[in-house]
Amino acid sequence: MEHNELYGLLELPEEVIARLNAYEKSRKGAFRISFQELTENRELVQTLDKVIAEEIGEDEDGIGILWEELQIALQTFDEYSRKGIPTDIFSETMKFC
Repeated sequence: MEHNELYGLLELPEEVIARLNAYEKSRKGAFRISFQELTENRELVQTLDKVIAEEIGEDEDGIGILWEELQIALQTFDEYSRKGIPTDIFSETMKFC
């Protein structure tokens, strides 16, 4: 799944999508957290926003943190698919989050 497919699935507003796409083009580096790290490191999950914020730096409106968390959601989608969990369950879960 690509970013824009995820944004559509989550029914994000066009203004937010435009800002997410702009962030993606201007992001400084490769911040990566794997699905495996998230499932094995409870402390990481509890402090995820802080970890991301420290890594990406200034993020006045939170779009950077949102983009990075949606990047993690893309990895999660792959795991849902492997386990046979339907796309609608994934999208409703991510909308809730």
